[in-house]
Amino acid sequence: MLRLPKLIGAGLTAAVIVPVVGSFFSEWAKEKGFYERPSAKFESAVDWIISLGANPNYLIFVGFMCGVAVGFCFNWIRRKDQRGAATTSNAKENESEIEYAHGLALERVQPSLDLRNTQNTLETRLVLRNASGAPVKFLIERFDVVMFGNVVKSHGMTAIIPKDGEVTLFPGSGFSKKQYAAFDSRGIGSVEYSIVYGHPNKPPSRRTYKLMSLDLFKAKQSFNLNWIIQNESDEPI
Repeated sequence: MLRLPKLIGAGLTAAVIVPVVGSFFSEWAKEKGFYERPSAKFESAVDWIISLGANPNYLIFVGFMCGVAVGFCFNWIRRKDQRGAATTSNAKENESEIEYAHGLALERVQPSLDLRNTQNTLETRLVLRNASGAPVKFLIERFDVVMFGNVVKSHGMTAIIPKDGEVTLFPGSGFSKKQYAAFDSRGIGSVEYSIVYGHPNKPPSRRTYKLMSLDLFKAKQSFNLNWIIQNESDEPI
């Protein structure tokens, strides 16, 4: 019975030698007349391969060649992983610019009138939409509303808007009932805000700014406005 080392040596020998010198053996076999007695010649060939497999020096050579091949494969895989990691890293570095540029959109300016609320009779709210394609966290740096010479200032509000979501931003305060009673039926005003925003788990990466003019319309039981953007920007921080 053939011992295991000889079988292993024979297999490695066949794997390395046969693809390289197959054509040589074919021609050599024809010259020596091996095809005339195939069974006997086949046994001789097998014995020769086994004798090579039992040769320690040859096994060392075959092992070295296999090691080189395995090392080459591992090195190729490692380089491929490194290239993939580098690509992923570059993509993450540009994430804020790609996903969050102009990612906080103003949908509308929305007045809210509550004649029973003496402290905040009229509020001006902003409806913001997340247009970034990813969750967004924002912080209000400035939110100023001017109507008929009266000013309401707000800041510090923060929230997270889910992907493709909307949020209604409430000011810190509104115009009182006394202020509202002094408003004319028609007038002008303005809204100015600055908001920083970006990835929820990172510092803000962008700042959006808008200045809007308002046309104001006061009725007995209602209040409406039209808004027009006069100046705006959205820039990286």
